[in-house]
Amino acid sequence: MMPRSFWDQDLSFLDLYPYGTLESFRRLFAETSFDPNTKYVAAFTTKHGGSKPDNTVGVRIAFDSSVIRGAEIVEALTAATRAEDLADAFAWIQEQYPPRASEQILRTLRNRTPTRAINNAAAYIIMRGLGLSYDVRLTGLVGAAHLNG
Repeated sequence: MMPRSFWDQDLSFLDLYPYGTLESFRRLFAETSFDPNTKYVAAFTTKHGGSKPDNTVGVRIAFDSSVIRGAEIVEALTAATRAEDLADAFAWIQEQYPPRASEQILRTLRNRTPTRAINNAAAYIIMRGLGLSYDVRLTGLVGAAHLNG
């Protein structure tokens, strides 16, 4: 992900694409409907090899607010134990998962005592739903440091 201003800062970027492709990108950025706070331009290149030239297509794509909101909720859940963060997580799960699945997930979470562990479980469910990866580091295990590799 790089902002449009990057082109002006690193002129070697211009060598990555043919002139016509760069002009196409410039047109996408220049359109009045393009808002860099809600959209981005993605470039997809097919490399053919041999004598056939590469083909690059640029498209405007809107940021997915549910992904952004999910990541914000995960960050809040893992930073503290606040009831409003857990309520946000429950609302996100209810909106993003199919009804049957969300009912089952929420029932399982609601049957637990609100603690750091339930926050971590909710964060895990959101990250799994978003297809995000994560690292787990065990803490407080004085006699089992080998578990952290």
